[in-house]
Amino acid sequence: MKVEDITIPTTIATEGMLVKDVFRECVHAQVPAIPYRDRNGELEGRISIRDTLKRSCLPEYMVELAYVLSDKLTCIEDAEAKAREVLCQVVDPYVIPKFYSIKPDSTLLRAIAIMEKNNCSYLFVANEGEYLGVVTRMAVVRWMIEVNENCPSDGVAQN
Repeated sequence: MKVEDITIPTTIATEGMLVKDVFRECVHAQVPAIPYRDRNGELEGRISIRDTLKRSCLPEYMVELAYVLSDKLTCIEDAEAKAREVLCQVVDPYVIPKFYSIKPDSTLLRAIAIMEKNNCSYLFVANEGEYLGVVTRMAVVRWMIEVNENCPSDGVAQN
């Protein structure tokens, strides 16, 4: 099985695009991030839901003290207003310059190894500079389940 067989196609974020449009694409495609293309047409980085939320909504001290925070603590008085503020911003300040990619003819094992090496859950799939989509750990697992539904039904694991 090759990466191209489970690649999830997505759009590419561009300069001036709004956060809401990136989030909408990520939710629609069920991916954690999409690539970012600069004004020269080059893939320059990525926009991730996780990083955008962290940088726009979470003060660093809340992350550091997450386990000792009260469930009633909030630093945002009006959550809906904050959501609108974040969603209506352009994505440009949230571009992460570093991203990982893989060729479409690579094996799923190689994709998983690269994800593990870089502590990430997705890779962008590109062939000779042409962006094709995203491969995620979840897509690999989905494929594993789809093609291997023949486990014994009595609950006994096979070695």
